[in-house]
Amino acid sequence: MLQTANNAKAIITNCIYLLHFIVYSIDSTKKDVTLTSF
Repeated sequence: MLQTANNAKAIITNCIYLLHFIVYSIDSTKKDVTLTSF
């Protein structure tokens, strides 16, 4: 049971990490677009 909880925690952590990475990528892209538009 503990192993399943650890696996779930790892999956959630990975999802959060991935989400942060996607948001960061989109944010960086927006900044690039903003910089090039000026």
